[in-house]
Amino acid sequence: MIQAKAILRDAERILLAKHQVSLDEATAPMLSDALGEAAMLAIGPEWTKTTRAFQKTRQAHYLSAEYLIGRMVYANFYNLGILDDVRALLSRKGVDMAVLEDIEDAALGNGGLGRLAACFLDSAASLDLPLTGYGLRYRYGLFKQVLEDGMQKEIPDDWTRFGDPWSVRREELAVVVPMATGDVRAVPYDMPVIGYHTDTIGTLRLWQTESLHEFDFALFNDYKYAEACADKNRAEDITKCLYPNDWNIEGKRLRLKQQYVLSSASLQDILRQYEARHGKNYRMLPREHALQLNDTHPVLAIPELIRLLTARGVSFACAARYAREMFGYTNHTVMPEALEKWELTLVASVAPEIERILRRLGIFGQILLLLFLIAWVCWVVWLQRYVVYTNEGVKLDFSQSSYDISGVEAAAPSDDVKISIFYNEGADAIDTAKEMTQLAGYYITNDMCKEDMDNVMLQIERLPSKTPVMVEMKGPFGSFFYNSKLSGAVISQSTDIPAMEKLVARMNTKGFYKIARISSLRDRSFGEANVTSGLYMLSRAGLWMDTGGMYWLDPTSASTITWISSVVLELKEMGFDEVLLDSCGWPGGGDGAAVNGDPARDLERRTETVDKFLAETVQALEPYDAALAIRCSAATAAGQDGLTGLTPALLEQYADRLWIDGSTAGLGAGSVAVVTRLSESRTEPQAILP
Repeated sequence: MIQAKAILRDAERILLAKHQVSLDEATAPMLSDALGEAAMLAIGPEWTKTTRAFQKTRQAHYLSAEYLIGRMVYANFYNLGILDDVRALLSRKGVDMAVLEDIEDAALGNGGLGRLAACFLDSAASLDLPLTGYGLRYRYGLFKQVLEDGMQKEIPDDWTRFGDPWSVRREELAVVVPMATGDVRAVPYDMPVIGYHTDTIGTLRLWQTESLHEFDFALFNDYKYAEACADKNRAEDITKCLYPNDWNIEGKRLRLKQQYVLSSASLQDILRQYEARHGKNYRMLPREHALQLNDTHPVLAIPELIRLLTARGVSFACAARYAREMFGYTNHTVMPEALEKWELTLVASVAPEIERILRRLGIFGQILLLLFLIAWVCWVVWLQRYVVYTNEGVKLDFSQSSYDISGVEAAAPSDDVKISIFYNEGADAIDTAKEMTQLAGYYITNDMCKEDMDNVMLQIERLPSKTPVMVEMKGPFGSFFYNSKLSGAVISQSTDIPAMEKLVARMNTKGFYKIARISSLRDRSFGEANVTSGLYMLSRAGLWMDTGGMYWLDPTSASTITWISSVVLELKEMGFDEVLLDSCGWPGGGDGAAVNGDPARDLERRTETVDKFLAETVQALEPYDAALAIRCSAATAAGQDGLTGLTPALLEQYADRLWIDGSTAGLGAGSVAVVTRLSESRTEPQAILP
């Protein structure tokens, strides 16, 4: 329990030691300094205890450009419960505590944003929550206002000219922030955040920028005095003022430097704490550290975390996923003039690696606008199934949500074509925990690449040569999981594209039998902005959607045929031995009979359109020693499906290999039957995969 008498006793000793004055002789700045130092001595044990306790649990971190903390003497003594006692004891010694009103606040904030940040930290400490604040230690703050001839005049707010007893310089925790204009040191100054009537004392860590090369003695002796201090001044300018004038490009660059220093230094500090407990294993990082961004100023922390983690060996996809899980965001206004926008060229002039990460992530819009658009698109997509196009315009008809296909007769099975089915009897889904030698093949899904590419690469190295390996390269949403060069290709933003390219390259050198799996007609991205050109299948209620809420490309469209053929060709040029087409016919279930209006009329031409579609795709592969595989149901392979347009004759003609869903072939869920043509004996290893 901290006592007011002890604070006053220590303050008197400090005044005598530092200023050679008694309590009643001290000026206001002397008194403020002595009381602050005395309080810091008193709270030291509890502050240390709190810090060590926080490091052993999950922590939250608050990043803000401003902290309007007010007068520390009054706020801290009040939270300690000794403000009235200190005021009374000073009065007995002939000192009016009101003289401290003339001492400037710490010039770390300006308005509501900064006050909210300070209150946030104060509340967390009062509630015993493990929260640390991060900000910048401005030398002058925004400005100090004086009136001359009835007019405002701005002068520097030199709030530290009488000392700063509430800050502790932590030289041993300084970090280096890399920038294109020259690296700088960021030195932390810790300020206590004392909870109200509690033993918890949080920390506000403020970064002050300094030069790596303080002074060039040789230049100074050569009479180049300004040049001798150029690096020092350039570094210190970053934390000189809160919100420097940004009317020109240099002002904008200085602001951006401030925000990058705040982001990078804080994240380096957080990773240092994590690594002290867990080393270089970052799997637990999102579970132990959460970050809250106070408005737009610290948002560079998102790509900076990705940069720092990838530099430590974490895959880009994992780093991006960690960022999504760790960051929260507080927005104070949606007015466009209040939302900062930075040209990527400007970002590149300060932090080139951050600019490259931003381009890779595709972050070019405002976060709130993006969220709004996502919500709007989801709403529109849901309504599409109820849209009816009439002469009077577009209407919503909620009665047309499904279609009856019970009256549609399936095509008769073909007796002319016989297909042999070979399967790994009793095969289950691949268990990566098994020894690789026990597996007939290895299936790499996109989810595996997003979540654990490092483990995938490890498993690849264990596989013997000529092992069949299948990789998911294009998903049902239409996103590409590699850096496709095709015009109109939508590259997945959640996939580590360079890692995928590295994976394919390694598969080529290992001599695997490589299979690329793609969703062909089930594709939401390609042509979504060109619905009127007829790229998508239509129903009587507008755009057709399957039961999974996905759009399908129309195989009757020449653009669709060209698109799929181009994708297959590109994959072959990448070195794949086989391309597996998912969803390469008309929709075969659910509302499939309702595609393109009159079911009876469409069913007559489905085989014809699929024939043309597959013929052109196979033609694209003719210059290559390539196999084309098709995935379908057992009913389709047996000729018992009249909806997809795929017949046994077409499968025999165009497919080098069929992949039959195990559940539809009576093999059990998680297994796949591999089907080969009888007309050709293939020498490649049989890829028996789930």
